[in-house]
Amino acid sequence: MEDFKKWLTKKHPDSGTTHSYMRAIEILNDYFQKNLYSFEVEELELLLIDVKAKQKEEEGAFYNSKSTSYGKKGYYSAAITSFIDFLKNYNREKKYWLYAPGEGAKKWEEFYSNEIIGLGWDQIGDLHNYPSKEALQEIIMKTYEGDNPFNQVLANWDFYQNMNIGDIVIAKNGRKELIGYGEVISEYFYDSSRLDYQKCRKVKWLRKGNWKVDFNLVLKTLTDVTTYKSGLYPGEKYYDVLLKIMNGELIQKQLDKTYLPKNQILFGPPGTGKTYNTINKALEIIDGSSPLNRNDAKIRYDELIKSGNIVFTTFHQSMSYEDFVEGIKPLTKGDDLRYEITDGIFKMICSEAQSEFNSYTNNSTFKQAFSCLVSEWEESDTDLVKVNTSSNSSYFELYDLSTSTIRFRKKNGSEKHTLSKKTLERFYNNEASDFKGGLNVYYKPLSDKLKSYQIDNKNKSTNGTYILIIDEINRGNVSAIFGELITLLEESKRIGEEEELKVTLPYSKEEFGVPNNLYIIGTMNTADRSVEALDTALRRRFVFEEIMPNYDVLNERNVQVGETIFSLRRILEVINKRITILLDRDHQIGHSYFIKVTDEHSLKLAFAKEIIPLLQEYFYNDYVKIALVLGTGFCVKVETSDYSNLLASIDDSEITDLYSNQTVYQLKDINKIDNFESALNILLKKE
Repeated sequence: MEDFKKWLTKKHPDSGTTHSYMRAIEILNDYFQKNLYSFEVEELELLLIDVKAKQKEEEGAFYNSKSTSYGKKGYYSAAITSFIDFLKNYNREKKYWLYAPGEGAKKWEEFYSNEIIGLGWDQIGDLHNYPSKEALQEIIMKTYEGDNPFNQVLANWDFYQNMNIGDIVIAKNGRKELIGYGEVISEYFYDSSRLDYQKCRKVKWLRKGNWKVDFNLVLKTLTDVTTYKSGLYPGEKYYDVLLKIMNGELIQKQLDKTYLPKNQILFGPPGTGKTYNTINKALEIIDGSSPLNRNDAKIRYDELIKSGNIVFTTFHQSMSYEDFVEGIKPLTKGDDLRYEITDGIFKMICSEAQSEFNSYTNNSTFKQAFSCLVSEWEESDTDLVKVNTSSNSSYFELYDLSTSTIRFRKKNGSEKHTLSKKTLERFYNNEASDFKGGLNVYYKPLSDKLKSYQIDNKNKSTNGTYILIIDEINRGNVSAIFGELITLLEESKRIGEEEELKVTLPYSKEEFGVPNNLYIIGTMNTADRSVEALDTALRRRFVFEEIMPNYDVLNERNVQVGETIFSLRRILEVINKRITILLDRDHQIGHSYFIKVTDEHSLKLAFAKEIIPLLQEYFYNDYVKIALVLGTGFCVKVETSDYSNLLASIDDSEITDLYSNQTVYQLKDINKIDNFESALNILLKKE
């Protein structure tokens, strides 16, 4: 009751309204001989229907001779409505909104002084006029014809219906600056006296200033960021990071813009987020920063994967030089079988990166232009693309385009003529002045045709940067996969550097180098036995960054099992300390295995499917050590007999005694552990 009274007073600063509503509920309590404050929302809503219908009847069901005006003026229904509103909103989760006070924060000073926030779109008028989201969408589509209405409708509807008293509004200027935050203290209202931004709410501003951020803020005018997770600060809520920055509680992760290594490897035990962090690393390189919100980061990452600026691959024991650089592979078209030199993953991304670098002197990249040529060929009804010679006196026709060659026939019909795609790229990039040979008359007009395609590059936003992500880089035979190219990875040996190096590839006989705008990010699992055999030449050419278990991610993650609430952080810390003692720090267990744990069932699954199998791999057939890590709640001592009579006799009786009286443990079936709560307590040494 006191909470309701405080809520009313805050909502209606005049004491008269609060007193009247509280008194109205007292009268109803006397009438019903029940405490309305104990009613559920559904019960109150049914009562409200009855009260509305009868409260104004003279000497009716709700007539009170001492307070006749309460029924006539509708105080009973108003009081119940307010109490329903209180129950729905007071105990709900507080929401956090990221808000732009006009373009370029032009309304910030005014809104701060007047303790309000406002929305534009003034032509649609008062939002009270629109009973549904559909009605609002209809008027916005009519009024702002041609614009995408989704974000406009969402911003207005959220401001009108979904924002509530007690919510926190975080104000921003553009995508790189926070300027303050405050608490919403009123319902939505329309202020017709204002010239613009007439849709308003009162806000008690709590902080004002200027805080530059090293990541991109959400772009929209009004966004509910309550459920957003942080990408750069694992374990933190998006809104919490923004508030901590403004309150001086968090120092941002400043990126060293002066040096980003061309080759880096993230290494650490399994489950520590190495692959997860490659997304942030890649976006930091291409965009300068990674969005704080993980969903935004993943969307941007997927865009770059689709555009080809980021390529992801995984090394394995079968990966070869032919897969990675180039090799000879069979190709079939109909009944025709031929063998061609095919580019591998690394050669393709190097070619695209170099082409992108060269495109700064052209209007488009060779890759884009060649794609247009392929499209024209595929869409042709005759499967032919006609190309006029430079003098326009003759022509030739392309009839087959592959990854490395272009086949054509002359005007007279003779076929079996080929052009090299690589040589064509040199002509396109004006690098073929030294080319000699009769095919010059075909390369030049075909290059001119490629340059004639109209290609829109207005949305290009990658700064010409390409990234190759190699997951599990230590699992492949690195020296065999990279071959002679290992030297070219060095930053000083990249194309354009003073010590630039190029090699002649063994199959195509082409000159090849690694462009300066290509970055390589690898990941390496330190628990993998192949780490020890990692090529020394590779180690010298990569910057290594250790990624260890991040216990802070699990700070607020607790799970109730039986009568006990267990800290997931504490469980993981204890397990890892024991692994470090019994084995080493490189075989710890990462925090990601506990990220999705929310209850007893999911905790059991984490142990059964991930934690225990890892321990079995770490301590192969050594169940005594597994028992020393997990305790007797998860392991059981097997009753053994004296095997001294079974073993053959040797001179050393101590060895015979050692093996004939061993203590043997075995793992319990986790689904058959009767008391999982007790097993966890034993693990943590609480029993």
